[in-house]
Amino acid sequence: MTDQQAAQLFSHSQATTVAWEVIRSIEGHFDRIEICGGLRRGKDQVHDIDLVCLPTDRFSINIGLGSVCTSTKPTTEKTTFVCRGIPGEIFF
Repeated sequence: MTDQQAAQLFSHSQATTVAWEVIRSIEGHFDRIEICGGLRRGKDQVHDIDLVCLPTDRFSINIGLGSVCTSTKPTTEKTTFVCRGIPGEIFF
């Protein structure tokens, strides 16, 4: 996450809409997924989207994310992404 992205805040409704877009893009490739962080706590503004996922196929998750996100960066414990200008992380 860049300093500019970290400083930017997004409305709860905007981030929730994007979070569900991300979730729909990887549907069928996880057993369970939860929205976490500020969105789960109901903060009015958040700086990113946090998801926790029990994947069934991490490769297909990365392919699905690529269809809606402008950037993705997978690692062994998480994948970072930017979708509609909002940064996020999926923790595995």
